Amino acid sequence: MPLVLTFSENNPLDSTIVDESTYVPTPRYETFTTKVTGGQKKTTLWALAPSRSIVAEVEWERSFKSGKITMEGRCMEMDALLLGGGFFSRTIRKFQLPGGRLYKWKQSGAVDLKLVNPEDGSLIARSLHAKLGMFEEQRDLTLEISDRGLASLNLILLTFLLVEHLAREQRRASARMNPVNNINSLNMINTMNVINMTSI
Repeated sequence: MPLVLTFSENNPLDSTIVDESTYVPTPRYETFTTKVTGGQKKTTLWALAPSRSIVAEVEWERSFKSGKITMEGRCMEMDALLLGGGFFSRTIRKFQLPGGRLYKWKQSGAVDLKLVNPEDGSLIARSLHAKLGMFEEQRDLTLEISDRGLASLNLILLTFLLVEHLAREQRRASARMNPVNNINSLNMINTMNVINMTSI
């Protein structure tokens, strides 16, 4: 049975992360992102059980796309933990476990992610995007981790937080660079304004 973690907010860097696998859903982790010296940001991943403790800290560069990670007493650049996936691959990032095994975060569908073991193609974890519930059943941002991934739970969760954030930043940048989307959004707003005016 997979471990099911849901996020109280649709923001992986500022959320309470709840274990839905237990009989009574239990908060298991928290993430906080705050501004520090010079306007830069710092994200802290806390474990809430069995006692409150820091799992990892990320000191972001101004770009909010790279930075330094501190975990288990080690400090490393983000790019040293999360290796690039390649231009012509659905692999977004990959990382190495302490024993040397490599896992890959891949794009799944339009906005979801899946973590696979490239040695045998087995699924280690997958994310499910949040649904607002307006035209479909409501769902919080969810991360499901298989039994095979539980031994590396903290590392898998940390890398998911980072990869999900970086993927969202990339989508935001692409949207800003696409004038067609911006024009369509403006036309929709103008149409709604006309409807509102005619209904007065």
